[in-house]
Amino acid sequence: MALDLVEGWSERIIYQLTADGSNQVLTGITVSLLLYDRHGNLMTPSGSVGVVDAALGKVYFDPGPSDLLSSKSPYQVRWKATDISNKSAYFPQEAAEKWEVRKP
Repeated sequence: MALDLVEGWSERIIYQLTADGSNQVLTGITVSLLLYDRHGNLMTPSGSVGVVDAALGKVYFDPGPSDLLSSKSPYQVRWKATDISNKSAYFPQEAAEKWEVRKP
């Protein structure tokens, strides 16, 4: 899912994690957002990340006011899901998603 956003976007972004065409169940799973700027630098967003619906594999990102800047766009995005035994999976499994951020 490629996104086109406006700089300063702070509305919740909801994403559905899937594996092999099926929803990824996230019961007992911790998720984090891997957000890379246009130069491939891993960002540390100030916003929050979590699970909206574990059974359906829905996660969210509530961006902080300076998390999504046009000067650092396009961003490459992946979600990291870690279980209680510390095993991790990454979504999407193929190429990272592209988020384009433009000036208002």
